[in-house]
Order: sequence, then C-alpha cells, then structure tokens
Amino acid sequence: MDLLLDKDIYTNQIEYFFSLHGPRFDYMNNSMAKSLSKRFGKEFRPIRILNAWPSKEYDNGNYVILNKKSYTLRKDLGKPVVYLPDYEDVNMEFMQNKTIQDIANKLLEKQKTVYVYPFTTSFLDLPPDIFTVLGPDNKLVKKYDDKVCQTELFESLDLPRNKVRVFKDEAALLANESDIIPCYLSAAYTSGGNESGLINDSEMLHEFLARLRPVNKRSHFLVADIFEDLVIAPNVNALITAQGKTYVLVVADQILQGNRYLGNLYPSIVDKKHLKLIYDTTKKLGDYLAKEGYRGLFGCDFLINQKGNLVIVDLNPRHQGGYACNGLALKQKNINLTDIELATYQGDEVRISQKELDEELDFAWSHSKLVPAKKGQIIHNDYILNDIEKPFQKIGESFAAEFYKKGSVFIEGYIGYQVQTAKVRSELEPKMLHIKEQYDSQVIR
Repeated sequence: MDLLLDKDIYTNQIEYFFSLHGPRFDYMNNSMAKSLSKRFGKEFRPIRILNAWPSKEYDNGNYVILNKKSYTLRKDLGKPVVYLPDYEDVNMEFMQNKTIQDIANKLLEKQKTVYVYPFTTSFLDLPPDIFTVLGPDNKLVKKYDDKVCQTELFESLDLPRNKVRVFKDEAALLANESDIIPCYLSAAYTSGGNESGLINDSEMLHEFLARLRPVNKRSHFLVADIFEDLVIAPNVNALITAQGKTYVLVVADQILQGNRYLGNLYPSIVDKKHLKLIYDTTKKLGDYLAKEGYRGLFGCDFLINQKGNLVIVDLNPRHQGGYACNGLALKQKNINLTDIELATYQGDEVRISQKELDEELDFAWSHSKLVPAKKGQIIHNDYILNDIEKPFQKIGESFAAEFYKKGSVFIEGYIGYQVQTAKVRSELEPKMLHIKEQYDSQVIR
C-alpha cells in the first residue's frame, strides 16, 4: 500500500487524525486541524485518505492511498488511475484495512484517541476504544441516507414532494417495467447523482441496474415522476446543534450536468416565497432529526419548475459538495465552520445568529468539479492556479487545481476543482467556462 507519513509520527508531540475527505476539501482538513489544536491545546495534523495517486502539488503531508479497485486497475493498465469510489465504499474499506488499524494502534501509544473526520458517517462503524468520529451518529445517518426512508419521512412530515413509488428489489422493479417508464429512478444509497437518473426506455433501465454497487443491488428502489420544466435546483446547508436547534447556514443553487451534481452558485436566485418554503421545510426536517438524536451538518436539495412548483428531492445527512466554499463563505461573517462542528460533536452549546447567517454577502461565488469529457483520457500536465482562499480574499480571483498524478488514466469521478468569486453572480458562469476550457486544453487528452 502506498503512503506517506511523518518519519517521527509515532514519537513526536503531535496528535494525528484521519480525514476521509478528498483533495478538494484540503482547506477544511487544515481548518479542522486548527480547530482541534485550539480546543485541546496541542498540535494536530491530518492523515488524508486518498483514493488516487496525488499530483506534485498535493503529494505532501501525511496520506494513505486506499482503494483496492485502483490498485487492481493500475496493475492491469500499467499506469496510475483515477477511479473515485463513493464515500460509503471508502468508509467500509477504511474500517477493514489492516494498515489503518496498525497506524491507529501505534498512535494510541501516545494519544488517548484517534479522531476520524469523515465526509459521511454512513457505513462507518468504528471501535470507540480506538476511534472518535467527528460526525453524526452513524446509525441515524445510514437510516436517513436511504432514499426510501427519506421518502417516508417527507410524507410523514407532509413536506412538498414529488409523487414516488417504492419497489422492494430489482425483481419487483423489472416486473413493473412497462408501468414505470419513463421515470426518475434512484437506488437506496446514492449521492452526487450517482446511481440515479432518468430512465426513458427498457435498455436504459437494464444498463442502470447492471452498473449498481453491491450495496444497492441488494436493496430497494425509488421511482419518481419526472419533474418537468426545471428552472432551478436550490441546495441548503444546515446545522443541528448539540442542544437540538436547527440553523440554516447557506442557501445556494446547484450546478447540474443532467442529474449529476457538479457544484454551486451563490447567492441563490430563489424568490422570497420559495425561500420561505425552503427555510420552513429545512427547519421542520431539522427539528425532527434533532428529536431522533441527530447532531451536526445536513443538507437538503430542492427543485423548482416553470409553474412555480417546489419539491424537496433529497436529504443529505452528511457534508456536501459545497462544504469547503460554505466554510470559506461563513469565514467572511467571522464564523468558523469546523469550530462550530467540533463544538457540536463535543456537546457544547453553539450560539450563532440566524439573522446574521441570512445576511447576503456583497459578492457572488461558485465552485465546480472539473470532469474530463471521456473515460480513458490521460492527465498530461500538472495544473494549479492560486490557492482556494485567494478568490475569497480578493473578489474576482480564481482557483483551479488538478489533483492527481501526471500520466494517470481517468476512469471515474473527477480530476480537479475550481472556485470563482465576482461582484455579481452573472459574471461567474463565463469565468467558470473560461477556466474549464483553459484547464481541458492544458491538463487532459
């Protein structure tokens, strides 16, 4: 297994934690390290769990490359690959990996615990005598990460929602094939638009089922009516404090490629009527989850069509793709996101003003994954433009980065990331397109 660790990691005075966030969240890794250091009065450093071999810019600090599939593909192709698994699969491999266990046990000789900082706690069931997870209760997260459970929750709370049908397994779905097509189909566990999408004919249905992960092949399916004439897809980032109070932190609009999530645009252009409905729905969900014992960040995805209909389509009981930019944006209001997260997980009271959170920043921002057009393309150049904080320090600047080793073959996921700021939102999309064109011409072929 490929890894890079401090030579004196087991003897120095520094405490280490594992981060299960990808390179686009490195700013948050460093922010959580500072939050831990401030809280406990000692230096903390992250050990990053990576799923592909890093570029020169990101080949630093402590990391472990964890991805059985990528090692197999590298051996078969004779080249490093970018094959990014879903976060639930990362969690399961992390739990089962002997190298991780060995590192943690050696760290326990000088630390009371080994903190784990995950993107999601779904399928992350770690022994508490070794690890302390910085995240919501894993059983609740797994429960409410299930799309069918979410649907039942939306119905029980009478939230604005789309018409859906639930099928207990693949056989039941295929038995009703002629009745459900066309539709929007989701597997039980899916994020970022993976393992969900529009199904227009039988061939698409069978292709969809053929590429499912084992965790979804064994579970149920959600079939929704197609929500036509989509205008906007708002996304909410919210927090449930240790005392069970729900705060709406950031509202932005999603950037979608088909049904795949790429990024966000801020500020949202949702009108006041829909914004109030979004807030009311989010807080109703948050209050329910709080009573269940959920604590920490969560998110909600909404859709609005040309007729003005609004529906909630997703509950994300975890971090979201906008996590880093949300942290950077909140910093402009002197709110440290990892500080309030850590306080929440430690049971402390968090006091923030919803009125202050609702005040719109005097600039616009956006972020987006950078995804090659085709699978099998090769990274032929390292690329870095500024650091991720620069756009928020000087409005109008850009950040873009390529994360993975030169010569790597792109298989699945994304290879880079961009962040933009501007005085007004209308300036963002041309800037994003310019960076994407520049990036593609220099990085991938």
